[in-house]
Amino acid sequence: MVFNLVPVYPLDGGNLLRSVSEFLFGKLNADRITIFVGVPFLGLLILLAVFTRDFMLLFFCVLMALSIASLSLSLLKKINLGLAYFFKRPAYYYLTGDYDRAAQLYTEEIEKQPDAAANYLTRAGCYLAVSQTARTLADVERVLRMEPNNLFALELRGELYLMEKNLDAALAIFEQTRSLNPGWAVSYFDIGSIYMERGDLQTALDNFNKAVSLQPQMPLFYVIRSIAHFKLGDLSSAHADQDMAVGLSAADALVMVDVNLIVYEGELDWARDYYGRILDKNPRNALALQGLAEACLVNQAFNEAVTFFTRALKLNPKEARSLLGRGKAYFALQTMAEAKSDFEQVLAVTEKLHLRRLANDWLRKI
Repeated sequence: MVFNLVPVYPLDGGNLLRSVSEFLFGKLNADRITIFVGVPFLGLLILLAVFTRDFMLLFFCVLMALSIASLSLSLLKKINLGLAYFFKRPAYYYLTGDYDRAAQLYTEEIEKQPDAAANYLTRAGCYLAVSQTARTLADVERVLRMEPNNLFALELRGELYLMEKNLDAALAIFEQTRSLNPGWAVSYFDIGSIYMERGDLQTALDNFNKAVSLQPQMPLFYVIRSIAHFKLGDLSSAHADQDMAVGLSAADALVMVDVNLIVYEGELDWARDYYGRILDKNPRNALALQGLAEACLVNQAFNEAVTFFTRALKLNPKEARSLLGRGKAYFALQTMAEAKSDFEQVLAVTEKLHLRRLANDWLRKI
């Protein structure tokens, strides 16, 4: 009983601490308090286990450490990266955003195990991340022939329909995944995205709310829900969602992965409000400057894009995506010398294959 009341999540003591903290300070602060209090106690338990050579206690400490990490996306990412590096190198490159290299390694896995659906599925994720839709579709359809009800394959198929603006087909797929697993948050999120695209904001919000209730640790859910609130004129709710997303993981909330940049289309006013609030507090927030620059680029506000990319690069001069984005903006403005310089710098600062490939493609256009 005493052991179970130690304030280390997920023991009852840790859950009690988290519940009281959430009641007093809100959910995001509750997670932080639970980590802050629980980690020292966990350290003492690990020392006790080592000193007494209690390997069963040490095993449970490892499980508790993984549970505590689940309260912090950044900590969980670091653990996942470490595990992937040692045990699943293709996944490591995927998690670090080196999608072409990850796809190459998954291809090698497929050659060894041609009947393993998971390898096709993860390679499809790599292709989708760099917008190689034809290759994504080929792998997804291969998986669906092997496993017609594979949730992740169906979800990817729906994402491809959504990218094509085939909203009816995408909605049918997402409804199918929801019926197969009503407790999966991603289906509700994607259904909400379709209704928001159609202008049915209340139905979109209902689905976003369900997604958040099922998986409250996803920053992207709050970011997209804030767009629906913003469109409805509910700025206080939009700002609360934005703050929650940034609190969970600033990197995930402020900079979209390549395939999600379509989120910015037609939403420049929202982006200026979102990133502007952050930059008012900290004008040197490189992630916010990059995110706003990419929103400007997607919406063809090229001069603004150059301005914000330049500010971001002063803070982080080796950020390849910012160099690539500014190069695209310069290209659109027909300032080819500056564009060429940026694309060449991409080749100098990054080893990520897909970014190098894109830079070379733009240099060939010049």
